[in-house]
Amino acid sequence: MQKTNYINCPICNKDETDIVFTKGNLNQDLVNVICKNCSLVYINPSPTKAEYHEYHKQDFLDEKNLKDMQDIREKMKIRDYVLKQTIFDFIESYIKPKMKILDIGCGFGTFLDIVKNKVNVEVYGVELGRLDVEAAKKYYNLDLFNGSLEEFSTNQENHNKFDVIITHHTFEHLPNPLESLGQIKKLLKTDGVLYIAVPNLMNIKKRPDILFQIAHPFTYSPYSLSLILEYVGFGIIKYNRNAGYPGGFEVIAKIGEKKILELDEGKDYQKVIEYVKKVDHNFAKMRGLRDSFFFWLPENIKIGISHKIYQFLKNIKK
Repeated sequence: MQKTNYINCPICNKDETDIVFTKGNLNQDLVNVICKNCSLVYINPSPTKAEYHEYHKQDFLDEKNLKDMQDIREKMKIRDYVLKQTIFDFIESYIKPKMKILDIGCGFGTFLDIVKNKVNVEVYGVELGRLDVEAAKKYYNLDLFNGSLEEFSTNQENHNKFDVIITHHTFEHLPNPLESLGQIKKLLKTDGVLYIAVPNLMNIKKRPDILFQIAHPFTYSPYSLSLILEYVGFGIIKYNRNAGYPGGFEVIAKIGEKKILELDEGKDYQKVIEYVKKVDHNFAKMRGLRDSFFFWLPENIKIGISHKIYQFLKNIKK
């Protein structure tokens, strides 16, 4: 994708930023900046909305090495079910029989399969990836909407329809979060709940040059996510810093609800920059030690050792 779109902070519309990190996707020049007013981190300049739309149709799957149904089936069996079960555990008390549940960016539909087998509910899913939609039909007998949130929300029959809306590691992929939250508000019943899980900028479990990727136009801290939700009229009513995905956090929010939680982690933009630099330094030091102690090993084995250490660090709850 071409980084062609220069933007101001979506929350305050100011252009007062500092640089957080200048790489992404391991080696690409990808400038992530932080708003000095809102502490929101975003790629700037970034791809356009249309470019992101095309990217998530196929390129995103390619980067995850998902080429066919067998690849997807293996991922579903190995990890996806366990991970999506944690979503249900977090939101279970808000799900009642006969409710309508919508999962945006639902992937293969694993969460929807879990919830419909546990509670008598109607399930719906929105997914851009063609292979994901085909896998959901083949393995879970789910008929997903193959398109974008924007396209789905234009259908007025979907307005004020859903009791629970799920966005599990989808929200950070949306190139216009305020616009997307407005679309979600149209879909959600006035007394419904919104679940969001995203990577936590203040609890990094992977190298920053992997965390900051082209697929994530925005990277959220608990503070910046709560701020953007509040701006659109949502209040956070439940929060978990250590979600099922290592380094992620999850919230539940309601329309018109006064926030009952003050999430200030990530509020000070200078501390955010310092934290990212510290994490990057620690990972670089770890790679240096690996190369010093295991210089005599073939490169593929050294990479394997790094991967084992990385998996260990990911699963340490801070």
